[in-house]
Amino acid sequence: MPDKGEHPVNGPLSRLVDAWCERRDLHPLARVLPAYIWNFGLTDGWGELLLALQTLRADRRLPDEEQQILERIIVEAERIVYR
Repeated sequence: MPDKGEHPVNGPLSRLVDAWCERRDLHPLARVLPAYIWNFGLTDGWGELLLALQTLRADRRLPDEEQQILERIIVEAERIVYR
């Protein structure tokens, strides 16, 4: 459950990245890290991150629980991009 003070995308995504690193799951890391690292909070950066997250979702390679978390992160990222 996210902390009330936590960012709705960066908090859960950070935990997913930690889990992928822990199990050395290179595929989602390769998909998301470039956009995640270079997102400086501007609309273009959020758009790139959203695209990377949507591509990862389409791959359907994550465990079910992580896929559900990813879905929630995408909804929050869409709110940021399309506000």
